[in-house]
Amino acid sequence: RERERERDAMMAVEAPRKSFAAALGLLALLALLHNAVAKDPVCYDTAPKPRPAGVLNVHLVCHTHDDVGWLKNVDEYFVGSRQDIYKAGVGYIIDSVVQNLQENPDRTFVYVEMAFFSRWWDEASEKQREAARTLVKNKQLTFANGGWCMHDEAAAHFVGMIDQTTRGHRFLMENFGYVPKTGWQLDPFGHSATQAYLLGHDLGFDAMVLGRSDHVDLEKRKLEKGMEMLWSPSVTFGESKTILTQIRPDGNYQPPPCFCFDFEKCKCDPFQDDENLEDYNVEQRVEEFIEQAILYNNTVLGDDILFLMGSDFQWENAHVWYKNLDKLIHYVNKDPRVNVFYSTPEDYFQAKRNSNITFPRKTDDFFPYSDGWHSYWTGYFTSRPTSKHYAYIMTSLLQSARQFEYYQGSSLKDSDALLNLENAVGIVMHHDAITGTERQAVADDYAFRLHRGSVSAVSVINEGLKQVLSRSGEAPVGAIVPAGPEILTRPGSSAHAASSGADFVQCPLLNVSSCAFTEDSSKAGQNFQVAVYNNMAQTRTDHVHVPIGRTSSPPAVFDGELKP
Repeated sequence: RERERERDAMMAVEAPRKSFAAALGLLALLALLHNAVAKDPVCYDTAPKPRPAGVLNVHLVCHTHDDVGWLKNVDEYFVGSRQDIYKAGVGYIIDSVVQNLQENPDRTFVYVEMAFFSRWWDEASEKQREAARTLVKNKQLTFANGGWCMHDEAAAHFVGMIDQTTRGHRFLMENFGYVPKTGWQLDPFGHSATQAYLLGHDLGFDAMVLGRSDHVDLEKRKLEKGMEMLWSPSVTFGESKTILTQIRPDGNYQPPPCFCFDFEKCKCDPFQDDENLEDYNVEQRVEEFIEQAILYNNTVLGDDILFLMGSDFQWENAHVWYKNLDKLIHYVNKDPRVNVFYSTPEDYFQAKRNSNITFPRKTDDFFPYSDGWHSYWTGYFTSRPTSKHYAYIMTSLLQSARQFEYYQGSSLKDSDALLNLENAVGIVMHHDAITGTERQAVADDYAFRLHRGSVSAVSVINEGLKQVLSRSGEAPVGAIVPAGPEILTRPGSSAHAASSGADFVQCPLLNVSSCAFTEDSSKAGQNFQVAVYNNMAQTRTDHVHVPIGRTSSPPAVFDGELKP
């Protein structure tokens, strides 16, 4: 019995020890599992390797092409509404990319359309903003083009092209201290000489990537390894304004065949590298990738090629993309024929320059664009003419309003009076807006945004005109009065009537010879003054059209000194 009591006492002591040891073992196992999970994003070797001589270097540039209106309007695309029309939510794309870039310092991404990125920035938390700033500083998140949109190059006026680019670059400079160095015109339907020297070379871009190109020219360049060239588009400036330019060999901006990892939009198999599961495919996928790399390399000079990983509204689930690309880099680099890595457009073109390649030269432009026999994309030069005209008029109105705003002593940088019109003009230069290739509902949305922006712009101009005349000692502005207060309030009188108490009234319907203010004033026998402003830097001669109502006596027109 004594021995039994001693044994029971020892067992009572050992039980807690065993429980404690088991608990420690469980904690150790949990710690190992935690470390394995925590290291998952970097368990694959994705670090860039030295560039071995004679090895094909494959630059993976991750991107998304986000139209600022096409099938849906810009806000619907951003927030992800109207999924019945098209599945896309750009805000979620940027959320996902920023989050997943932080998990692996080797990963990179290039973004283009500031109309979307600025919306994301406005909604982002300070933590998200700081993460974005860090990614930009580390050159993981870069920007190409950097305009408010990816503008068209045929129907857009060069003033609007410059304006939307300036707006986007200002956003990047103010928030990141960033200056884009690469042009990125993937989707416009042809490419202009103006783009190359004015919005390429003169803008400070070192290189440019073009997506769409004529199918005959494309095949010819593939055979001659001429997909990359020195583009000197201006006869006037010659080779003094030359930019290194690449045309995409697929005539578009897609990933290599079946290396798209967006499960919503592609039907490609992921990398399956677990041999304990079915459908293990590492060797097969590696061989397919290298085959595509070699085919691509046959169209360019040198040992560096650029693969664009992404397309229209892709990367909403960046985790899937990066997980598969991490595996791709890890396994493909085990093959001595290639060296694949995450890259940026700037790094790619620098590698090209370092290769001392003698590139072919290109002059003139890339118009007209044809993607097949008898398939010329030229109808958009004139489609939706009213929309095109309205966009040009609003672009001119914006320039006038800026001049009057400056005249009144406001800082263009700090003022927000013209914010809505600046946003609208920037968006309408998009290659699916000014071209007329958008759906009707989207075209209506563009027109509404322009109109809404013009209301505040007209107020700036009206006030500026009053100050100009007052300072120059002209006749009192008070002489310009409507025939009666009901004129400004009745339907159809003037969409741009000045606010209550203002003296100037704009006539936005002169294209249909209608202006309620001048017509009703003339019918009532009242005199009125017409102020004409030339917002150009040189003298111009033009006709001034003033609709008047039927009167019993013919109208009399006097100059500023009241002389007939």
